[in-house]
Amino acid sequence: PEIVFHAAAHKHVPMMESHPSAAVDNNLFGTKSVVDAAHQTGVERFVMISTDKAVHPTSVMGATKRLSELYVQWRHRDSKTAFAMVRFGNVLGSSGSVLEIWARQLAEGGPLTVTDERMTRYFMSIPEAAALVTQSAAFVDHESQWGEVFLLDMGDPIAIMDLAKSFIRIHGLTPITPAMHASRRSDDGRSIGIVCTGIRPGEKLYEELSFDAESMRPTRHPDINIWLVSGADDAFIQRMTDSLAPGRRPDGPPLTELIHRLVREADGMPRTLPNATVELAPTRTPAPRLTPTPPRAQTLPR
Repeated sequence: PEIVFHAAAHKHVPMMESHPSAAVDNNLFGTKSVVDAAHQTGVERFVMISTDKAVHPTSVMGATKRLSELYVQWRHRDSKTAFAMVRFGNVLGSSGSVLEIWARQLAEGGPLTVTDERMTRYFMSIPEAAALVTQSAAFVDHESQWGEVFLLDMGDPIAIMDLAKSFIRIHGLTPITPAMHASRRSDDGRSIGIVCTGIRPGEKLYEELSFDAESMRPTRHPDINIWLVSGADDAFIQRMTDSLAPGRRPDGPPLTELIHRLVREADGMPRTLPNATVELAPTRTPAPRLTPTPPRAQTLPR
């Protein structure tokens, strides 16, 4: 094939906290297998779908995706295949997404569950995500030193509580927030409650799309940016794949700690490429505001 889009991954954050070995097998070594096959067969371009959870990861899912990013970047260096990855947030309506869960809860009479009133997330639609991922492939550069990381402009993050209230309203019902102490439909059948269940293992209140906004550069597409960053060296990649290989790695909490330790080690290296150049949009100015501080949530219309 000329282009490979690698979208397979274990993406359920709490489940991967309980099954770190499965996360390593699929997210890291599954990616490695596909990457190596593309390299060996001379695929022209390879694009991996990544996630905002790979930035400062607190979860096994995010950490294993970060390690897979590092492997993709490393493989690009000595390959005729141009490797890159596209990092973005949540896709509304995808399998296992929050809308699917809420639809089931609504059909059962409620309540809708939200982990925390303060939680925000980046969202885009399935058609939007598919179009931008496909268009990102046009910017993959065979001449770049490392595999590129493309960041999609996700707009402003959305408060999950606001999304839940809007979801209830578009179904012709009235949301009752936790402050109202409701957990079921009211007797009139026109109201439905929202309850907070608490943050689950590995989850964060907010997500980020890059480590350093200053290393961001625009492309000719207004919604696609490049994070200019170097990858890991040969010694790290060898150590990572050896220590996490089946039969060599630990399991349970020791494996979780090993995964996070490897990410901390890799991301403690000098990251930004000092002399990197990309084809910039002639009138495009700053990259999106992607900072390590909690972003201002977008309030959905009532």
